[in-house]
Amino acid sequence: MPIEDGVPGLGENDQIYAILGKFNHKEFLKFAQLEQGLGLSNKIIDGIESDCANKGVEEQQFQMVRKWKMRNGSKATVEVLKSKANRYLGTTYITPEEASATPTQPSPIGQQTNNPDTPFVILLRRVSSQLDENNLRMLRNNYAYCTGARNFRTALELFQYLEENNLWGCGTEEEKVEILVRKMRQLGRHDVVEIIQNFQLHANQQQDVTLTHEIVRELAERSNSSTPFVENVDATYVSVPRTESPVPASISSSYLGNMALGDQSDPISEDICSFQGNNVQVLESDDMSYVTHFSKVGVYTVRSKEPKGHVLILNNYEGFAWGPDHDRKGAKRDGELMKQLWEGFQCKVIVKENRTAGAMFKFLNDFSRSSFHQSCDFCAVVIMSHGGLVDNRDVFYGVDCRTIAANDVLALFKNTHSKYLIGRPKLIFFQCCRGGSSSRGVPFVDAADAVNRLLPPSDQTDGIDKTTLPHMSDILVAYSTLEGDMSFRNEATGSWFINAIATVFSKKARTEHVVDMLTEVGRGVSHRAANTPDNMATHRCKEMSEYKSTLRNKLYLFPGFPKAEEEDNSLFM
Repeated sequence: MPIEDGVPGLGENDQIYAILGKFNHKEFLKFAQLEQGLGLSNKIIDGIESDCANKGVEEQQFQMVRKWKMRNGSKATVEVLKSKANRYLGTTYITPEEASATPTQPSPIGQQTNNPDTPFVILLRRVSSQLDENNLRMLRNNYAYCTGARNFRTALELFQYLEENNLWGCGTEEEKVEILVRKMRQLGRHDVVEIIQNFQLHANQQQDVTLTHEIVRELAERSNSSTPFVENVDATYVSVPRTESPVPASISSSYLGNMALGDQSDPISEDICSFQGNNVQVLESDDMSYVTHFSKVGVYTVRSKEPKGHVLILNNYEGFAWGPDHDRKGAKRDGELMKQLWEGFQCKVIVKENRTAGAMFKFLNDFSRSSFHQSCDFCAVVIMSHGGLVDNRDVFYGVDCRTIAANDVLALFKNTHSKYLIGRPKLIFFQCCRGGSSSRGVPFVDAADAVNRLLPPSDQTDGIDKTTLPHMSDILVAYSTLEGDMSFRNEATGSWFINAIATVFSKKARTEHVVDMLTEVGRGVSHRAANTPDNMATHRCKEMSEYKSTLRNKLYLFPGFPKAEEEDNSLFM
């Protein structure tokens, strides 16, 4: 029933006025024009403003709501109006009656007393106002790994939580905007992407600049504001909920329980991919090797005494929500090998086992931002779990079967996010599947095995500008397998890749730098072939590790150095 001059229902007018009180007049005029709002034409709005010019803006707004109710009949309820207003401003509204029974909630981001909006906060409010309930559900699932089970009522509340807890995975507002654009594209909200792209953040962070809501609105008008809300969005990219998470193809294959057990390999790779013994003994550098390499141009400084570096090991090997059939048998030994190896390099090692995705991300975020890195020369992260390719993204799983994207981990170690690691080498190792593909390889004779070719040395020198660094540098990322492929593990001895690292690094770090050692790791892994005659889909299949590097210098780990006598610099006299 349309609203008449009298009270159409008990308390309804009061509820409407409470909702209207959340807008300033310019905001409401825009809301009245949008199809997602009241959907009124400029002609109707101008007529109401003219007829009620002497009655004030509150009455003008009320009459616009009245017109909306007349046009939409019984569908135009107060609850629908609340929902539309919530979507537009990204704030959950309550009536005076509800307020008395509702606990006080934190003010929405950008509305705190004495805390003026930054450009990015204003942008978040604008984006939130454009998102519907389906979009919010997708975002909640996508960020569940770092927000837990929090039931955010609006996208703005979710964004506020990410902002307050530094969970964007980057430091600068420009990088946050890039993440926001990527998320909106995943939702299929290209209209919101256009709003974001038109919103120009001020590059000079030293200036205290606050954009007004009018500027945001003006930019938003350049986009297609009439685009309807997206109701059906492909949800394949979101984190997998525990209660209904299917086992990915790369995990459900039968090779999981008996991967490469008793695999056949040539003697050389057998030495590399099956670590011999139960204890990792790291061979120490000698004085001559240390002095020779340390004095070269283009070598990272590694002179801190214990701890030389900090290492975080995340190893999920049992307790997965899929059930015990998906335990990573042999992977516990992988964790033991890695702990012993890095302790052999005089590092402080932190081990976390069988954790949820949210807990893993928190450990990674806290580790990347910790000030204790100031006293060390490098850091390393080793992540071992199930993994796969979801929406063309490398992901790994917590024991709750939710996912974390590998790129989100890398973003935590950007120079803009990890200020205590700027200029220091950061090593990140992923031991997990990257898909469900496998290959038996092709015939090949390695000429490098027949002819030992010596390449001329090429010292890497610093650039001319030594005062700044790119937003991402000094990071080396090593994957156990190629994108889209399986990663193999022996039930008794552990993963090929981890065993190869333990073998090569413990023996060769005394004289070789990390990139050269990883090349040898890749060679050993490539020589291996799976022996799973009960599963012909993986029998005789191959694996190839890979690494990507933004290291600017060579990194020698110098096991056993520096020694106590270096305090008087006697080795460098």
